[in-house]
Amino acid sequence: MECRTARELLDAARPDSADREDPELQAAFAHVDECDTCAEVLEFRRGFDRRVGEIVRDVPVPADLRARLQQAFAPMVETPQPRPAAELTQRHVPDSD
Repeated sequence: MECRTARELLDAARPDSADREDPELQAAFAHVDECDTCAEVLEFRRGFDRRVGEIVRDVPVPADLRARLQQAFAPMVETPQPRPAAELTQRHVPDSD
């Protein structure tokens, strides 16, 4: 597995979880076990994510945030944007030759 692929896959892995057992991630973890550079990058990213998480938890959340978000997004949910007719009618039909 290439370094780039392993790093992209492991960006989705949750630290301190059972993701190491996930069949889709096992090859990426195996790569990191053998590649010192990727192991360092993964550890840096996890440390960064932990630090950001700590900082975010210390930020007070406004009491009315949920209501404000619901109000802001309600028009989009209640009135879906129509898709152009051309987009709905165009379909790729393979040649039957």
